Amino acid sequence: MASLQTSAFFCVPEAELALEKRFAYALVCMVCSVLGAFGAAHQIRTWRPLVGGFQICRKQSPNPRIILQIAIVDLFTAVGIFVRGLCMVITSTPNYDMDRSAWVPLNGDMAAITIATTVEATCQYCIGVSFTWTVLHAFDTYSQINHKAGIYSWKLCVGAWMLPALSTSASFIAYLGFPGYPTTCPSGWVVALRYALAYSMLPMALLANPVIYCITANIMERQLKETGLISYHHHNFLTAFKLKYVVIVVVFSLCWMPNVMDAILHMVVQGSTTKLTAKSMFFPIWILEAILNPLQGLINCAMYGHHLLLKIQIASNESISNGDPGFSSEDLPSEQTPILIRPHGYGS
Repeated sequence: MASLQTSAFFCVPEAELALEKRFAYALVCMVCSVLGAFGAAHQIRTWRPLVGGFQICRKQSPNPRIILQIAIVDLFTAVGIFVRGLCMVITSTPNYDMDRSAWVPLNGDMAAITIATTVEATCQYCIGVSFTWTVLHAFDTYSQINHKAGIYSWKLCVGAWMLPALSTSASFIAYLGFPGYPTTCPSGWVVALRYALAYSMLPMALLANPVIYCITANIMERQLKETGLISYHHHNFLTAFKLKYVVIVVVFSLCWMPNVMDAILHMVVQGSTTKLTAKSMFFPIWILEAILNPLQGLINCAMYGHHLLLKIQIASNESISNGDPGFSSEDLPSEQTPILIRPHGYGS
């Protein structure tokens, strides 16, 4: 509901979301969006100065450039969800027109409908871009571990920003097939089509991320075994890598799993004769979405930075590496020391 749903926010009737719940939901969206924007802005401030240095020193480690793109889109998403929450507070719920047997949004005001639709489309687009860059970060990791150059390029950057634009445009163009749109809220197959298009990027990210990271971890483990130099330090290097990306996958999945639950439940109740009553029971899930979706920018500060788990791992290895002068914490992976910097003796 915070980001992806069957109806645009201005087409959610009071029977589905009571006014007091509507205001509570919007308030949660705005508060969490501020936190998410703060986290994304911090990421941008942290990573932007590093991009040039990595481009010069390690041309095959473009991770910071991808992380910077994720931070930028997280900031846009947080701002969009904040504006969307504000619009929910200041706009009216749709009214039911008995003559047309349809819900009329924003009292049929075309200017208000245009603005609200733009806000809705912007949120959906930014979230789609976020999903795309998240998958590209995983694929870039795989590419580097597989002894290839990083995948980042200006063409990839343009494609990552354009692909979600196509799905977003298609999802709203689908509304044009509904008689009476935009002065009436769509229903039926048009809503189902938009729902499928709006959610198309989410399953891609949820399925692709763990698959790519598992393949990457297996490649790294095989490469370490092929060297014949597997030591305690190499084992910890591999463990730190796996731990870091398990956390990334799990947290990303938790942030967006409420949206998947929302989608499944909507499909279940779509044919119910008490559809509005059933949808009114979704409020706890919508609140979870309102909390977790905008917080992605703040959470990514830990997921793509020097988070606590890697610091503990590095500190542990530093205490052990005293007997190995050639091994130090710099040999372990982090975003500011790319994952491809191998431990002492690896690949030799």
